[in-house]
Amino acid sequence: QTCESCNSYYMLKLTRMLYGWQPEARLFDYYERAHFNHILAQQDPATGMSASLVPLMSGTHRSFSTPHDSFWCCVGSGMESHSKHGESVWWESGDSLIANLYVPSVARWAARGARVRMETAYPYGDRVELLLEAVGDAAPFEIALRVPGWCEGAGVAVNGEVQAIRPDRGYFHLRRAWRVGDRISLDLPMTLRAEPTIDDSDTLRWLHGPLVLAADLGAVDQPWDGPAPALVAADPAAGFTAIDAARGRFRTAGIGRPGDLDFAPFLEQRHRRTAVYFRSFDEAGWAAEQVARAAA
Repeated sequence: QTCESCNSYYMLKLTRMLYGWQPEARLFDYYERAHFNHILAQQDPATGMSASLVPLMSGTHRSFSTPHDSFWCCVGSGMESHSKHGESVWWESGDSLIANLYVPSVARWAARGARVRMETAYPYGDRVELLLEAVGDAAPFEIALRVPGWCEGAGVAVNGEVQAIRPDRGYFHLRRAWRVGDRISLDLPMTLRAEPTIDDSDTLRWLHGPLVLAADLGAVDQPWDGPAPALVAADPAAGFTAIDAARGRFRTAGIGRPGDLDFAPFLEQRHRRTAVYFRSFDEAGWAAEQVARAAA
């Protein structure tokens, strides 16, 4: 139905604590997902106003605070959340520098006298570039790059040379005596995919890379009272066409009910009515569903 912004704020704090105690890549799979799809979705960047609840039901929309007449707990935590997008990008452990999030940034690693610049358009681009700008005393050290759990076919290259390594416990581990000017290229191919909800394999949400997608159901100032949209196809994924895949924009072709739908990243649709979860049917199941709806 909905997600509360303060809850995700605290869950990210908890996830960070858990990782500090016992580092596991899967914890940052969660962190990344909540960070991009909820925290970034709960603020209107044009005004700085925050949404306390970020509803997920079909046809709903976000309601934002106002400068003088509303101040919720999620406004307070929202101020803090949007001041620390770089908080958990880089980590250190012994002689390892760990990249857990992919956000344009510079790591100044005081313990080693190293400096690493990260350049990327992620989550809208599938390449992450790391440039070694300083390496300290030139002793070997490790750079570990998280491979997101959703990603298949990830690859990494150093100075253009593909590295014949596989992820180990969710990371690419690169250890060497680095030189100033060395460049690491991490490729994280993104595809459109469906995920069923935990309790119903026929209720789907759609993602592109780390971004949850939502169907656009119209402007906030226009009423919406239609039935929750559904998808009817033996293979729903085959019924999507890319409008701008790099930006997470797709459209259904003949499988949407009552009509086809435009999809875009949920975080961007701050002033639109949206649908995030979709019941999926084959033709026979849809015919039965229509009978059931008419009876109801």
